[in-house]
Amino acid sequence: TQGGLKSKGLLKSLVGMGFGIAGAFDGTKVRITNSGHFKEIDFEGMPQLWGIPIIGGVNDLEATAHGIVAGLKGADLVTLNKGVPKAGNKAVLAAGTGLGEAAIKDGQEPIATEGGHADFGPTNKEQIALLEYLMKEHPDGAVCYEDILSGDGLVDVWKFLIQKHDYPIPSVLKKWTDKKSI
Repeated sequence: TQGGLKSKGLLKSLVGMGFGIAGAFDGTKVRITNSGHFKEIDFEGMPQLWGIPIIGGVNDLEATAHGIVAGLKGADLVTLNKGVPKAGNKAVLAAGTGLGEAAIKDGQEPIATEGGHADFGPTNKEQIALLEYLMKEHPDGAVCYEDILSGDGLVDVWKFLIQKHDYPIPSVLKKWTDKKSI
């Protein structure tokens, strides 16, 4: 916070600040996703307010993509599945409270996306049943991949599987829920 930076004497020495924020950017404004507190941040007046010449931000996954392009090397990376590296476009994915996605065009140019908000496209009967279940859970009836692969979506998928297949609730989770509430 501004008070914390000021109390440590750091505010005077800063010439710029940059933020990676989960959300869609439009010029100097960012519409924040999955936040109950803040819905939008406008960076336009911040330099004057904070007394720092340059303050700005980019989408959080775009910031991650910039870090990758800037020079992550072999020791910085973990291979999940061995393969042969190929030139071309890359994807950056991060599941948390939302499903963040960015692209790296030709291995060099980071691009922010809102790919996690792409509509869920089921490909078999089980996935169609999941879509129908989730459509009832979402008031607007729209279901995207973020609603399945992150945050509350993981809980919704778990509830669906318990109901559809009558799976037992693991004992470690019983103190938080019971089948009647699901």
